[in-house]
Amino acid sequence: MNRLARSLKHMLELVENFEKRNVHIFSLDYEWERELLKEKQRVGLDIVKKGGQLGRPRKCGKKHEGMEHAIHLYKEGKRTINQICNITK
Repeated sequence: MNRLARSLKHMLELVENFEKRNVHIFSLDYEWERELLKEKQRVGLDIVKKGGQLGRPRKCGKKHEGMEHAIHLYKEGKRTINQICNITK
């Protein structure tokens, strides 16, 4: 659909003309939306390639201040993971 019309207004005019001539469009809307989604994905991946971050930020990682303590508690084997999470918040 993006190759057929470059703007929403132009696309609506085309659809109206098609309908006047009994030409029905079923899958074009889906295809157009799919192309827009692909373009957004490409832009996102380009940002990542330029040094951006892919996906949402981690809640905590190896640099989290309580991570070493949590690992130590886990290796002791005396507490559940839920207990460790509550201790190291």
